[in-house]
Amino acid sequence: MRKAKLKWDVFLSLVKELANKIPKNRSLFGIPRNGTLVALCLSHQRPDLKLLYEDPRKLAHEGKLNNPCSPIILDDIFDQGKTLKSYIDDGFEVATLFTRGKVPGIITAHVMDTDHWIIFPWEREDEKEQKKLGR
Repeated sequence: MRKAKLKWDVFLSLVKELANKIPKNRSLFGIPRNGTLVALCLSHQRPDLKLLYEDPRKLAHEGKLNNPCSPIILDDIFDQGKTLKSYIDDGFEVATLFTRGKVPGIITAHVMDTDHWIIFPWEREDEKEQKKLGR
């Protein structure tokens, strides 16, 4: 798979595009690590979106979330769906910057399809390779 290094200005442009696709007055939760940066940048683009700092599944379980499906779960990329599966199974909406491969119709919003291995601006080029190798 070919790699593509994403520059900060392109990342911020994609976040701005995603901001236009998110419904008003929703809350956001970013999947740690990369989804957190997407959620933070998105909340700066749209002040009406409330940033959640705790996992909405935990908040719902504790009765601290009025509408359990209200938060939108954010991640950088939807690839095989492993990271977002439990949120989708619990009925949360999800949004990503990128999708790769066949994506089910459960994504609330995304900006771009890709067949590249995306290296985000905050990642080292070899970081994902190291993770794949279990290091």
